[in-house]
Amino acid sequence: MKIYKPSFSELEFCFELEKSLSIESSEAKRIGFFLPGASFKVYKDLHTSGYLRVISDGTNLFGFVMVVPPNHKILKRLLINNESLIWFDSEAIFPDIDKCYWIAKIATQPKYMRKGYAKLLYEEVFEHFSGLTALTATAVSPLRNHASENFHRGLGLNACGLFLSGDRGNLSNIVNILWKK
Repeated sequence: MKIYKPSFSELEFCFELEKSLSIESSEAKRIGFFLPGASFKVYKDLHTSGYLRVISDGTNLFGFVMVVPPNHKILKRLLINNESLIWFDSEAIFPDIDKCYWIAKIATQPKYMRKGYAKLLYEEVFEHFSGLTALTATAVSPLRNHASENFHRGLGLNACGLFLSGDRGNLSNIVNILWKK
């Protein structure tokens, strides 16, 4: 197994895999795992300024992980003065963005799920960002991503807050924020 930074064409694989696992996808609903969706511009940005890795056997691409590194503009926008965040772990109320990173996406092709590839990607991330706090999220509403919750708990990530979005008085999305120190 090889984990490496993807080429631009492999970046398109990552983007297409996310689209196939988006919340609107019937395949994602069937397997109980879905991603929230991002623009290809975000992929290109994090390919350059973040940490993006794919896992492959040299012939087949199995999946990918996308991480927003410490001090990245996306991380600052997400965590600093964001009224949509509710922290319920007192240590997480004011996370030090110099010492944390955001695991934005992780996905494997459905035929390769539950074979350990995502865990290998996470182990690579934890090693690369050793000594820093990992943050990520799993969907709670409108659909709950139980597969992601169970996977992340198994890796030692614990809930520390919620991210709420939608119009005032009409929340359309609730997301669990998880962390591992």
